[in-house]
Amino acid sequence: MEIKYIEETTLEDRLKYLSEEPFDFWTFYLVSFTNRAYKTMGFERYFKDYNDFGRYGLEDDKNIYLLYKGLIQRSYIHFYRVYTNEDDGTRHNFWSLFYKEEKSEAESLKDKNSLAHEYYSFLLESLNKIKTIFYYFYGHHNRNKKASINFINYATPKLGDDFIKINTYQEVLQKIFEDLDDTYLKSLLQNKTPKSSEVLETINESIDLQELAFPIIFMEYPKELVVYKKLIKNWLLMEVEKRKRQFNWEENNIPMPFLEITKFANRLLDAAERDYLIKDSPEYYQYPKHIFSGFKGYKLFEYYSKGIYNQTMLTFIYRNMRSNEREEYKILADPAPFLEWYNSQREHDNIFQINQPLSKVNSKERQQNYKIIKSLIEELYPTT
Repeated sequence: MEIKYIEETTLEDRLKYLSEEPFDFWTFYLVSFTNRAYKTMGFERYFKDYNDFGRYGLEDDKNIYLLYKGLIQRSYIHFYRVYTNEDDGTRHNFWSLFYKEEKSEAESLKDKNSLAHEYYSFLLESLNKIKTIFYYFYGHHNRNKKASINFINYATPKLGDDFIKINTYQEVLQKIFEDLDDTYLKSLLQNKTPKSSEVLETINESIDLQELAFPIIFMEYPKELVVYKKLIKNWLLMEVEKRKRQFNWEENNIPMPFLEITKFANRLLDAAERDYLIKDSPEYYQYPKHIFSGFKGYKLFEYYSKGIYNQTMLTFIYRNMRSNEREEYKILADPAPFLEWYNSQREHDNIFQINQPLSKVNSKERQQNYKIIKSLIEELYPTT
């Protein structure tokens, strides 16, 4: 279905444009949205007769993605970001409001119109996709820049600044993910999964992956190379994990294009290099074995403890690791000996207690953060 001007506004009237099987519900949805937006924003006259269409970014082929690129990046037309104002002062972003209204119309028609019933099912199945696109439309890049771990601060203490230009690396790594985000959004809008070769070509426009994996400067310094590889691997995987949480990807189902950068990161360290990182660590055998069943559990709690600032957080991590974890992550000690050890490690005067069950302190956000930190521990200490 091409982007076209549609006179009708109600879903019941618009459904006639879905007469050709197989039904392309996604394009129909975007075309319907575009028409509604043009009518609402007063651009209908440009759309209807195609006068000066190019200045709104549609170009000659009227590609869905060019529609997005042309409109979202022109400061004088924040097309998809627009908010509609109600008489009572309520504001709605147009993208989310359209989905809500379209789903409501489809639901009211589904029992008397089989095509509306199929469309309604499609809308329900597309909710996560709609939310993901919304996230990109409404400042994803800016929010992710703020949430990103600063690579300079992350890498300098571990590697120093003698080997690589860390400033340049930060810019390059951020550019890679900006390009991957853009590719992912394009694939969602076009409803088309990019090929592996296309994704790799996009990445290699920023940096040669072979060079990223093995900079020539490290040729004479194998130990420093292993540390460098670990830094790059963990930073890349943290960025992917962040998006996994934002977009609710299913476990072990990383979509293109982030799958390619994940595979690259996981190939960076071979078995011997991973073993070196663990065995060369002076802290390897030094952890309180009367508190933790394994080194991984100790490192997980140690990482978490830096951000524990109240009893609720402490109770959550203790209860989770005490009751819900597999052996290598378990806390062995009962609350009293655990608290005696924990409070003795802290410099603060206030003494924390553990006096609530997990059900009282659990939350989806805490579990998501816990999973992210745990995944990093798995990457840092894979063979313990």
